[in-house]
Amino acid sequence: RNIGFQGKFEVLFEDFSDNKNVTKAPRITDICIQQTSNDHFIIKGKISIPEVNLKLMSSQRTGDRLLVTNYDAKITDLHGEIEVRLACIANQIYMMACFCGRPELDIQLINRDPMPTGTVSNTMVDEMIRKCLLSAVTNVSLTEPGGQCGRMATGMVPPNIFPTMPHAMPINGDRPDMVDNRVNWATVPGHEMMKRPLV
Repeated sequence: RNIGFQGKFEVLFEDFSDNKNVTKAPRITDICIQQTSNDHFIIKGKISIPEVNLKLMSSQRTGDRLLVTNYDAKITDLHGEIEVRLACIANQIYMMACFCGRPELDIQLINRDPMPTGTVSNTMVDEMIRKCLLSAVTNVSLTEPGGQCGRMATGMVPPNIFPTMPHAMPINGDRPDMVDNRVNWATVPGHEMMKRPLV
């Protein structure tokens, strides 16, 4: 996932970093299931992820210079409320998941560049990661192309399967408290979203 700020800062999430030393598994508690009038299921719960490590590239434009810094991001004590919506339409099962509100987490940034000539603002990269987790939605088809369940694939959730999700996404770089709750995430292709094992 790529996220920018005022046209000057940008963060690209490239891949997972080394997670082989992560020994504690994520936990989901306080699970609540609700069936809606249109036979959709809404699952809410609290998730706690002790640690996950990511690779990212950040850039910052200052005047006529472009600083690029490669980081390993160690995210610890990630916790918050999540919402998962499931729908079965025409023998196809679709799932959408996101955080409800801003999750809590600690971030440690490690510069991967052996001989850095300049460094992108750590404070800005930290805020970008938090905004990306806030706005990201997992969009998944749980059905094989032939109509048999049991295989997972990312793709497009057809429009109008899910109502507009009550999910707050920052739209103003100067005012992080300004949000837009009207985004219909069902129209966003899955390959353009952050693919997260976090939910």
